[in-house]
Amino acid sequence: MDHINYAAIVTALAHVWEAAQRGDRFRSHAGVHDRIEALYQRCVQSLQTLLADVHAQGISTVLWSSAKLGFDPDAVVPGMTLDLSLRLLKLIEVSEEKQRPNAQACANLVWALATMGHPAATSEVVDPFCLRFASLTRHADTLQRPTAQAAANVLWALATLGHPTAAEVLDSVCLHFASLTQHADTKQRPTPQAAANVLWALATMGHSTAAEVLDCVCWHFASLTQHADTHQRPKAQESANVLWALASMGHQAAAEVLDSVTTHFAHLVGSPNVKQRPDAQAVANVLWALGTLKHTPRGVRLLDAFLAYFHVLLRSEDQRTRPGAQNIANTLWALKELKHAPSHDLVSTMLDAFIVLCQTPGLQPNSQEISNCLLACAALRLGVRLACVETFMDHILGMHVSRVVPQNYCNIAWSLAVMGCLTISIFDALLEQLSSKSVPSQLTIANRQQLHQALAWLKPASGSQQMEAWSSLRSRLSAIAAEPPLAKQKVRTGQSELWAALALQSVSYKVQVPCGMYRAAAVLSPRNSNVAVVLLMLAPPGDFLQNVPSRLLGHVDFRNKMLGRYGTVVTIPYNPNHSSVESMAGAIKAAVEAKTGLPLDSFRH
Repeated sequence: MDHINYAAIVTALAHVWEAAQRGDRFRSHAGVHDRIEALYQRCVQSLQTLLADVHAQGISTVLWSSAKLGFDPDAVVPGMTLDLSLRLLKLIEVSEEKQRPNAQACANLVWALATMGHPAATSEVVDPFCLRFASLTRHADTLQRPTAQAAANVLWALATLGHPTAAEVLDSVCLHFASLTQHADTKQRPTPQAAANVLWALATMGHSTAAEVLDCVCWHFASLTQHADTHQRPKAQESANVLWALASMGHQAAAEVLDSVTTHFAHLVGSPNVKQRPDAQAVANVLWALGTLKHTPRGVRLLDAFLAYFHVLLRSEDQRTRPGAQNIANTLWALKELKHAPSHDLVSTMLDAFIVLCQTPGLQPNSQEISNCLLACAALRLGVRLACVETFMDHILGMHVSRVVPQNYCNIAWSLAVMGCLTISIFDALLEQLSSKSVPSQLTIANRQQLHQALAWLKPASGSQQMEAWSSLRSRLSAIAAEPPLAKQKVRTGQSELWAALALQSVSYKVQVPCGMYRAAAVLSPRNSNVAVVLLMLAPPGDFLQNVPSRLLGHVDFRNKMLGRYGTVVTIPYNPNHSSVESMAGAIKAAVEAKTGLPLDSFRH
């Protein structure tokens, strides 16, 4: 036989094995894979002697088939993969166009090297094929241009290899791919998997292509979620990858796109076909993406559906399907960003699972994951048992300081203070870890504020036996991170209206008055010096949980408790869409009189 027949046999073997993987027809026959491998080896050995005659398509299909079969040509003939790649590379340089590799051949080679993780994927080998592929996206003969799948495979391969590629090449391939989403022949348009792979690849490579190109791919993917043929709709993993990619790139797709993809994902969560349902990683990625993009899909209904399913996975009898530490931490972090409180039962299950993971070698959370969990619990004001705090602290303090970034220590200290769980001994241990690192240059102003707010929360009453220990902590903290100056606060939305409302009622007030590490929106001093000072604070809608509107977020509640040391804190609800100066004046009068038991006239001088 000649090289054409050998290459054809290898390709046929790949298709046979691919079909076998999709069903049980071939699996029931013992030794099928072994017989395929034996025939494959004979073909590769024979091709070695005919390599100089093998054409571009034959070489690329042999490599593609090898990757599909999971076989390594080098295991049959040492160096065969590189020899095949170099033979195809020579054909790029021939003068006759018909002998040069077409777009599919280029895509096959790059995809095969990435799938096999082969060391032959060097710049000297890969770059010429990428340049050739990019040039073919502009070929005068549209039939010679790459298919959508070929373009997706090239981008996926480059991302998988972590191969640095010229921006011009990536942009050419992306622009061509986007143009195919509008192709008159629907069969030429990208599949959901191709679209998902392109976005995933761009996010993984950190490449910023034109927003118009991304939007074009996003709208196409969203349209496929409603395809008349349900088999043509995206899989759960593809939907999760798209949302993860958009969030990773910081690309704010249209709300309609995000809603379409998340609604489709929710349908798959509730699918009667278990195989169509997403795994824990996909659910966590979707929630993380929504949190990163600050997008709540069509209210809270879909979020609650995702969380209910996540709860089911947490209680799975099969440990392999349960969420890992990163899944749990990302989910809690996303809920913090979305200001959405999970149910008490779900919180308990998540934290219990996290504790188990802390004690399971190989599955233990890292410092960032612990930090994210505690930050979320603090922000959402979730109940955390003392046993959870002790386990988390044992784990984080047991880590070598080189594995923990200073910001994690700061986040943990502040979170425990907000939750009322911080103790002098815990703070002392965290400072001990920080003091062993060269931290001043690594701490942001926000980090320093966190540490000093946590210290301020720990301050005991005057004359307390713990004052000496607290003073020692203050000295140690000042040596590690000086307290940042209290910056002059910008006028926040609503403050001007609040001041106007006070003036309307002839109430005397001061603004920008320092109260510890905070500033009150306005401070009212009564005529009678025996009455406590009143500190007015605005509570815009963003200060509340979106699904429990009457409940303040943890950091706002913490601020009010700290301000309570300087006077009576009165919170004034404010909605820029519904508040006028007159309505705010009425709200101030009612709130101050209800909280202090004094008429507002007591604060008129």
